[in-house]
Amino acid sequence: MMKSPLDKIQLAPGQALPPGFPGPFIFADSLSSVETLLTNIQGLLKVALDNARIQEKQIQQEKKELRIELYREREIRENLERQLAVELQSRNTGIPDIEIENNGTPHDSAAMQGTINSILFLISS
Repeated sequence: MMKSPLDKIQLAPGQALPPGFPGPFIFADSLSSVETLLTNIQGLLKVALDNARIQEKQIQQEKKELRIELYREREIRENLERQLAVELQSRNTGIPDIEIENNGTPHDSAAMQGTINSILFLISS
């Protein structure tokens, strides 16, 4: 039976394995070459599975961060659209600027709702 060149590789005492590798290769004389190969493949598959799990967690975290950023940008856009609508309304009617409350709605929102809706419709078209 021919020995694989890998069977001759031995780690020196104290020599470190590559990061993330679960343990040393198995080169026991009592195991056949096929068993040794299968054991080593199993170790490599375990490392690949662990790496895939880590990558999936990173992807999920990135998705979460992007959703939060999208929500913030949407709020900013909606607030700016409201401010623009109020400004356009005041310029078109000659009414002085209407103060915006902390929640982003005009004080007299019922009176201007139709005009604001028209302006927002034009902006979004």
